Amino acid sequence: MNVSRLTWAGASALGLMLMTLTGCGGGADPKAPKAAITGNVHGKVTHAGQPVTEGQVIFTNVTLKTDVVGDLAAEGAYSATNLPEGSYAVRVAPKPVVPAMVANAPPVKPADPANIPKKYRVAQTSGLTTAIKKGDNSYDIKVD
Repeated sequence: MNVSRLTWAGASALGLMLMTLTGCGGGADPKAPKAAITGNVHGKVTHAGQPVTEGQVIFTNVTLKTDVVGDLAAEGAYSATNLPEGSYAVRVAPKPVVPAMVANAPPVKPADPANIPKKYRVAQTSGLTTAIKKGDNSYDIKVD
């Protein structure tokens, strides 16, 4: 068998494989989704002037219909990261209860904190909205 014929065949196969894997040039597909520009948000949640220290702040992107959650901490502070730029409906709710994985465990009653009025627990009734932009965003919430 001729060695030059094998080398040429191997090189041709390799070239065809590379073109298949990488495409024929032209760069990125213009129809492919672009990486989302994201922002971070932080703030405080208060009720009657006092910090709300238990629960979550949930940001729902009105276009993408996705949620990003920030847990409440000491002094009513929260933060949430990597929110795509855009408009958000916001709600403040108790943390969901995770049932115990123990046989015969009594059911866990969900928290019902008085300092988070029920209207603020649902995005459609909370009346809370904000826009997230690239970088740092601040959004304080009063749930009175």
